[in-house]
Amino acid sequence: YQRRVHGGTAVAGPTITKTTTVKAVSCTATGTSSALLTTAYSIGTKAAKPVLSPSTSLVSFNKGITITSGSGTTICYVRNGGTPSCSEPTGTCATGSTPLASGSTAFKVTVTSTLIRAIACKRGTGLSSDVTSLTYTHVLCVDT
Repeated sequence: YQRRVHGGTAVAGPTITKTTTVKAVSCTATGTSSALLTTAYSIGTKAAKPVLSPSTSLVSFNKGITITSGSGTTICYVRNGGTPSCSEPTGTCATGSTPLASGSTAFKVTVTSTLIRAIACKRGTGLSSDVTSLTYTHVLCVDT
């Protein structure tokens, strides 16, 4: 990033040491300015994907499904459609996503097939995980 001051002398731009949003405009010598440019910069490491357990897609009826994630994250999940997302910078679940404490049972499989998608939201960083997903199918046991 550079900015030019009157006379065309280039000077160093700001040093970014944390996740931030930079807003900038350029101006001509006559005072005409450009449109506002807004860019978000994320500093740090992206959160790891949440882990769904069990990791196999075939489960028994009424089996509890748990989701875990790293410390400092909030788990957000959706079932059977949609994509979970985070509200930044709070790291909370956006509208349509259900929050869950790490290691908690999200739900029990009581229908034939359930798709779950989950994301780990990292508070105050904008560095949420990629979405992880798995379709759980409960096994029907038939006595013959």
